Formats: sequence, C-alpha cells, structure tokens
Amino acid sequence: MKTTQWMYRHWWSRGLALLCLSLFAISNSFASSTTFTNPIYENGADPWLMYYHGNYYSATTTWSSQLEMRKSPTLAGLADATPVNVWSETDSSRCCNFWAFEFHRLNGPNGWRWYMLYTSGQNGTYDYQHISVLESQGDDPMGPYEYKGSPLEDSYNIDGSYITIKGQLYLMYSQWNGDYQQLFIVEMSDPWTASGSPSLLSSPSLDWEQVGMNVNEGPEPLIYNGHVYVVYSASYCATSSYKLGLLELTGDDPLSIDSWTKTSEPVFESANGVYAPGHNGFFTSPDGKEDWLVYHANASASYGCGTTRSLRAQSFTWNSDGTPNFGQPVATGTAIAVPSGENGPMKVKPEAPMLKLSHYTLKENGTAQLDSAINVIVDQIGDGVVRLANQDGNFLSGYQCSSSQSFLPWQNSDCQKWRFGIDSDGLLSLTNVTSNESFAACGGEDCSRGWSLSTTGDIAIVSGQSGRVLTATDSSTEQQGWSEKDSQLWQINAQSNGTVTLTNTGANNTCLAAESSSTRFSNCTSNAAQWYVRPRDEGGYRFVSATNGKLLDLTNCALDDGTAIGVYADLDNICQRFYLRDASTSNVVNTMVSGTYRVTPLISGKALDITNCATSDGTNVEQWSWLNNDCQKFAISSVDEIWHRISPLNAPTQAVTVKNGYRTSNTNIELSRFDDGLDQQFRFQAAGSGKWRIINRNSGLCLQVAADASRDGANIVQYQCIAGDSSQMFSLVKQN
Repeated sequence: MKTTQWMYRHWWSRGLALLCLSLFAISNSFASSTTFTNPIYENGADPWLMYYHGNYYSATTTWSSQLEMRKSPTLAGLADATPVNVWSETDSSRCCNFWAFEFHRLNGPNGWRWYMLYTSGQNGTYDYQHISVLESQGDDPMGPYEYKGSPLEDSYNIDGSYITIKGQLYLMYSQWNGDYQQLFIVEMSDPWTASGSPSLLSSPSLDWEQVGMNVNEGPEPLIYNGHVYVVYSASYCATSSYKLGLLELTGDDPLSIDSWTKTSEPVFESANGVYAPGHNGFFTSPDGKEDWLVYHANASASYGCGTTRSLRAQSFTWNSDGTPNFGQPVATGTAIAVPSGENGPMKVKPEAPMLKLSHYTLKENGTAQLDSAINVIVDQIGDGVVRLANQDGNFLSGYQCSSSQSFLPWQNSDCQKWRFGIDSDGLLSLTNVTSNESFAACGGEDCSRGWSLSTTGDIAIVSGQSGRVLTATDSSTEQQGWSEKDSQLWQINAQSNGTVTLTNTGANNTCLAAESSSTRFSNCTSNAAQWYVRPRDEGGYRFVSATNGKLLDLTNCALDDGTAIGVYADLDNICQRFYLRDASTSNVVNTMVSGTYRVTPLISGKALDITNCATSDGTNVEQWSWLNNDCQKFAISSVDEIWHRISPLNAPTQAVTVKNGYRTSNTNIELSRFDDGLDQQFRFQAAGSGKWRIINRNSGLCLQVAADASRDGANIVQYQCIAGDSSQMFSLVKQN
C-alpha cells in the first residue's frame, strides 16, 4: 500500500521561507472576516462560552430535558452551528426545566476533565430546582458525560459556578431566603461534593439590586493579577433594570461575607438600545491576549425574562486599580472586531478523534482496492464543511494557499475548508469548498472519490438525540449513559473493499451486524457486518449498513437508558445522527518526584537547558546537547500531593514558568521568580519504561519541544496533551 509520508517530507523540506509566503498568500487572497455583530444568536439565555483547542463552545438555557452545546472555530459561526445534545435526563427528580449550563475544565479526581453544572428539577414546577454535575470522559467539552451527583440535592439552589481560591475549589450559587434571592458559597471536596456548610456571599441590599424583586443571582468568577472578583446579576430578570454587580475578596476567608466588598454602583447595565444585560460569563481570545464578556440581553425594555434574550459578547479592559472595565453594551448591529487570534495563524489540534482517511481505487469490475491512507482529525464546522488537521496541528490547505497542497497553520481561509460527498458506489468524495480541487494524497488516478473513514483508537459513539452512548449487550446494542465500560468502547476498522466493520472491546472476535430492524454480533467476515460511515451536513455521522442500506437508529427517539439501537430506513433525523468522541486512555499515573534531575526529551535525547545560563526573568527554557552543568540540572520539589516546582541549579530563586500564564498551545516556557502562581506548578505522570509527561497546573497542557525537535536551542513549549505521543515524553536522570 502506498503511504502518504511524501506530503510531510515535501512540506518540511520547503522551509520557513515558503511557510511565510504561504501564510501571506492565504491572508491576502482569502481574507477572513475581521468583525462580527451582536447578537450572536437569539434565544440565548444564561450563556456560557469558552474557547478551547481551536473552537468556541457555547451553551444556553434550553428549558427542556436536554443540554445543548454549539461549536465553531469563529465566534460569529456559533449562530449557524448545529446545537448538539450532549446530555439528557429522565430521572423525575431532575428531569426538567434545564437552566444555566456552565462547563469548567478542572483537575478533578480523574485528572483534567470538563465539569458541567446545570440547574434542573421536576416536571410542571420550578419549586425543586437544584444544581447537578456531570464529568466528561476526557478533554472534549462535548463529552461524553457521566452524571456525578448534586452538591446540595435537598434544597432549592440555582445558577451554580465554580471558583478556585488559593488552590481550594468552591461552589457559588443563588438561593431564595424569604423575599431575598441571595448568593451563597460552599467549600468542595471534589467538583460534585460539598464538604462544609454553605455561607452567605451576598444579599441584595442596594436600591439597584431591588428593582422588581430583591435579586442576586448568576455569580461568576473573575480573577486578575491577584484580585479575586465575583460578578453577579441583580434585580428581577423580567425588568430592564437587570444588570451586573461586582464583589471583591478583600479579606482572608472566602466563606466570610465580611471578606467581600461590594461596589456601590452596578458595573454593566442597559444602554445603547440593549436592555437587561446579565447572567454573564468570561472567556479569553484564542491567542490569550484579550478578555471577553459573554452575556444575555433583550432588544426591548418590555421583552422580559424568556426566550427573547439573546447571546452577546464584547471585549473588556482593566482599570489601573485592577478592577474590570466592562464599558457599556455594544449596540445591536455594530461591528465589533473578532477576538484576537481568531483568524490565526495557529497550530492547534481540535477536540475530535484522529481518524484514518483511506483511499480506494475503483476497478472495472466494480470492486474497490485500498491504495493509500492518512491519519487526520476531521473537525466538522457546519453546513457540511470540515477541516482536516494532522498530528502537528496543521490543516490541509489547497492549491490556492501555495504552489501545492500542504498542511499549514490555521488561517480560517476557504482554501482550508473541505467537503465530503457520497458517491454512487457508497464511498466518499472529498473536495475543497471553493476550488473543487480534490485531496491529492491518494494512490489512485482519481482522488476526488473513493474515500472511507475509520478510527485509529477507541471511540465512543454518541447519540445526537440523547447524548447517551452506543453500548453492547449480550445480543445487540442499546444506549446507556457513559460509564467507561468496555461495552461502550468501539473501533471502526477499514476493510479492503471500502466498507468498515464495528468492533466492541467487550465483544471479543465479533463485529456489529445489521438485521432487518435490529443489530447483533456476528462473524466479522459476514456481509451483514459491513458498514459505511458517512458525515452528515449538520454534523455527526450516519452508520449505513452496506447490506440493506438501513441506518443505525435510536428506537422512537427515546432518551431513556436501555433504549434499543437498531436499524431503520433513512429518516434524515436526529435519531439517526451519531457523533464520534475520543475514548482513548493513557497509562500515565501521577507520581511524586523529589531531587535534582537531568530532564531529557525522548524525541531528541538532549537535555532541558537555560538559554546562555542566564538567571533573569523571561529567559527561555530550551534543549541542548548534554554539557553536565548547573544550567541543565533542575531541582524538583513538591508544592502539594501532586504538583511540583522546577528550578535550575544556576538560578535557585527562579522557577520554570509558562510565559505570561497563557493557556494556549505553543506558548514558550521560561524562567520567572518564585511566586504562588499555578503557571509555575507541574505534575509528573509516569507512563512506564522510564517515560514521563510533564503537565502545567494552570493550562493543563503538556511540555514538549517546539517544531524542530532535533536541533540545539529548540524552545520548550506547552501543547495539548496527546495520549501516547512520544514528543511529550521525557526521561528523568537523578544527579548527585
């Protein structure tokens, strides 16, 4: 079988000069939008928005039993992004009235995970609303998720949000006490378990907090340069006087109301034809340089507290005293510059499984023969458009970008956007959205057709209707909530004729097969075990039986655990839409390390080194051939049970630090004087055979050598952690 390694060798041999020319060509010939307008989308109450690994993710109140999330590489693109149901609930105690979703990336008991907070209750009443918590399987904000519990199940509590102060996790929320809706705070032992009694955080005591009703709700954390703030919403949401207030932690005890100081005036309120701005959140721009406010608001003073509230966003700045300056709401339809770095150039690996894109030559007798394959991340970005990323975080770019197809940093250009189609033979076509050129990395004469998708590791297959996952039973398949069972781990395997088979970790030596209306496990060579995996224009995939043409189907579109997943004729609906989520696991284990070490990147065999043996703040950490000096020996000491500080012997008062505390991939690692910052704390994960990953506490990203991994002087950077990636592995050799 022909390989496609020529593409990578050809690209890197062209050098840095051609890269710069290519990026110049992209940015000038296919310029991306540089502005957007508010509102971003309608019916966007209680918004939460984050930028993570190349995409914005948003969630807003649904009022239903399903939790929706949108994803887009651009802020404006969220408007047209298909809402994805990442969770649903049928338990009568928490089934209904879903409000106020927030997803926070925290270092929990199972490592870095996304924790989804939401408010829900019982059907037909709001009297029993309370907060619940979900935990993601891995690092994808879209899950799959597992229900973990309710921190305060036996009381009315809404609008939950986390805040971490001096390494301690707290939950903030809102609760009625007589005629006053107040804010409370409670210490947490893990993201779903309260470990103490709640304490009052704020009560609506000022006139501007008492319009319509006496309300403090929607507390949100905001931490900047050592200042700890809570921004909250005040007054009744059905009035145009709904607005934002500010608390600052000015004492030592976050559980004491006396430690918090409230500003005497609101910090964000109705203006410029935008009414009742509130229930906000915060996010940073893709390059980490700007701070942004997301909030809901109405277009009329009379619209009230329902589905008329739209999602809006705008950047904000900081006053000289360290307080936030939100300004005024930007008027509807006014052009706003997109968040800094949105249009790149950037190298980033989107959160989606690494798939194998195989190409087949179609013979005269109608059969297909595998001729080539390449591993890519298929990131579906809406309306049938995908972007294809490689292991290095570069994206397939067409001939419009440069003299030949290459994988280049993301620039949000049309030449980097592709589309799959369905051919009459059942295989896929793959062409650029504007030029209609085909992907040239195939071994046959016609690269525009004959493609197939399979997986390179374990995946979860998630229902687009329920957010539950395809689960193997003794005889068939059903949906269940994610629980990390072998019966929920799947592999999609390319076959020589262009079809794929579906194997399950819990079903040895058999494959999923389609019968008349159900599924069963059978011999993998049977015709009934052959499938096609086809991307859907709205996102997700169809699983199509190659034998009878029926689709994998969630029976009656039900949300319940145990609902059968069988096969049915194509209805073109959400009950036949399934998403692929990475379920690969790593064998790394957090370990305590203490002593003086040489730290060696396994990819190069060199040593971590302080540039020119300097000792000043901002000095780069790089790699260099082993010189056996103090600039290459590092004292590693524990900060707590997991986290460590790393200091070179030549600068014992300095610590290895992520530059500027950024949380983005490809940020340099440098020296900075000791402080209590999380950007100076790292954990060591033993991966067996003397291999270690080094992960930053603030960002959750892994250390690795920058692009040119073989040369002396290559910078050490942080990058998205990838299970089993050798470029993120180090050896530790203890020094005397």
